[in-house]
Amino acid sequence: MLPKKNRNIYLLIVPVILFVFIGQMPDWVLMKDLEGNRYYMDRQGKIYTSDTPSEYHKVVTVKGIEYFVNKGISLWENNHRARGLSLLKSALALPVKNQKVYQMQKNASAFIDRMKRREGSRYNKIDRMSHILLYQGDNGRSHFVNEMTGYRLTFPGSVYLLKKNVRSDHNGYVYSGVRLGIVLKQDTTGKGDDPVVYDMLVGIESEIFPSKLRSSGAFEKHWKRIIGSDTFKRTALRRDNTFILYSFVDKKGEFAGMEGYRIKGNRGCFIRCILPESRFSENKDAISTIIESLSM
Repeated sequence: MLPKKNRNIYLLIVPVILFVFIGQMPDWVLMKDLEGNRYYMDRQGKIYTSDTPSEYHKVVTVKGIEYFVNKGISLWENNHRARGLSLLKSALALPVKNQKVYQMQKNASAFIDRMKRREGSRYNKIDRMSHILLYQGDNGRSHFVNEMTGYRLTFPGSVYLLKKNVRSDHNGYVYSGVRLGIVLKQDTTGKGDDPVVYDMLVGIESEIFPSKLRSSGAFEKHWKRIIGSDTFKRTALRRDNTFILYSFVDKKGEFAGMEGYRIKGNRGCFIRCILPESRFSENKDAISTIIESLSM
């Protein structure tokens, strides 16, 4: 495992409702859903969530949609607009499995439409900065979408967005980089916003260039100039004009993983998955599936 902070684990078999009497809120009920997300409900049924974003972006799920939609609205209203809009757009991308999902998506869509009218041209800038969508699909896999540079991929297990960075210039160049923590087989029940111990770390560097890329090989050379030398011993697994895939192990034998380069037109994406070498063999097929799911 790749360690993060220790955390307490809750095992929730059924939803838990705790009546709490905190400060000025004697009539509020603390709710905890099946995934451990915490929020408050007043006696009229109105839901309140924390008005600050958690440290980690989580996968938006059907089970937790009520929490995530209300969290997104709360974040927007408390000046974390891009983060809130990301949650709302992720909720809208969920498959409609029941009436509750339909109603919450209707609420999210109505809120977004009101903000578009209220913000006018400012909305486009907020929308651009809310370019990461993270949600669970019909097959139970986590879907990661980067709207800014136009790629998507899927993961088994749980995905946490740890860091993102963007930059652009006036010549049409755009860069978007993200760091993800992956828990390959963990059930997230009861963990809420707590940090986790990750099975694997993933870095994705994506770019849009003013002109068309010649080949995946040229894009690989571009990134090797940026990264410089390293201690990895690589084995080529696949190579064509639009996609390159390697497995690698570091010289000390402590870490291993895979990396890939994919291009389409004037867009390129470099992805690297890394985990302890002792766990690489058992997860090799899953990692290959992740990288090969990258589409642009």
